[in-house]
Amino acid sequence: MKGVYQSMELNKIYIYLNRYLFENKLEDDIVLVLSYKLKTEGLFLHDKWDGSEQKTYHEISIDENLLNENQEYWLAVLVHQMVHLWQYMHGRNKPPKHYHNEEFVNKMEGIGLKINSGYSNEQSINTDGEFQQVVQKLIDNEKELLLLKPRNAQVQLATSKNGKKFKYSCPDCNVSVWGKFGLSIDCGVCKKSMELQE
Repeated sequence: MKGVYQSMELNKIYIYLNRYLFENKLEDDIVLVLSYKLKTEGLFLHDKWDGSEQKTYHEISIDENLLNENQEYWLAVLVHQMVHLWQYMHGRNKPPKHYHNEEFVNKMEGIGLKINSGYSNEQSINTDGEFQQVVQKLIDNEKELLLLKPRNAQVQLATSKNGKKFKYSCPDCNVSVWGKFGLSIDCGVCKKSMELQE
């Protein structure tokens, strides 16, 4: 169930970034996945075949481990994959898979992300660029969208195997309990979902 929630929240973030960085020119009907089995930080796959629906779809996957990084970092990885989608849909010079040609580099720079051409994924954020401004507004105004955490306890914290206890607190009445990692607990007083304290 948590995976469904994460996908819904990631979709809201995608819609926000599509609106403010891509002028709503990216496809709405896209599969967004958080995966702890990726061998890369992010991945864009186009025209995957869905046999049950008898149609193709595009997919963006993000490494779930990145949710432990600062928000700007993993959002930049998501936008990187969105630029691959933009180039697939609107680009004039479509490169081989995962390659960053001049068109890709220019689009990234246009929205405030810097990357070298080729297969390298090393990128940086232009602190004066549009990406930084849009993401800062997202962080300031839509905090609940950025509360995503990895589902896999081993991904989140290796020490969870050692029997370490974690504090969960109600956001309304501050009642707290201690328990193992990855619990889903409702407050007995307010009926609100308790939050893991870090």
